Amino acid sequence: MPSRCPSWTVDQVQRLQQAAVGMRTHPENWWCRAEPLPLAQVIVTEWRSYRSNQWAPLPQPTALITDHWPALAIRIGDHCFASMQHEGPRGEQGYEILEADMKMFERRKR
Repeated sequence: MPSRCPSWTVDQVQRLQQAAVGMRTHPENWWCRAEPLPLAQVIVTEWRSYRSNQWAPLPQPTALITDHWPALAIRIGDHCFASMQHEGPRGEQGYEILEADMKMFERRKR
């Protein structure tokens, strides 16, 4: 990973690798950045459903709420989506869909 992210310290890489063991995943499959990517710089975001398994572009996200980490909420067009990471029955990492509405984003404008 340091060859792909030369600004990362040995400590940062070791912490990611330790986290991967706990999440039963492999860091070599991860795409990561030292700093968050501003939404204005996102070129394309794609999604797929479990049913169709076909990747399709999503509209450009307009807002992201991270105030209640590990829960995240994102506004895409006139819709709000929220989820929280959790541990699955076999120790794998999964996501729980949370109830969210556009009022979350309206409160942030004040």
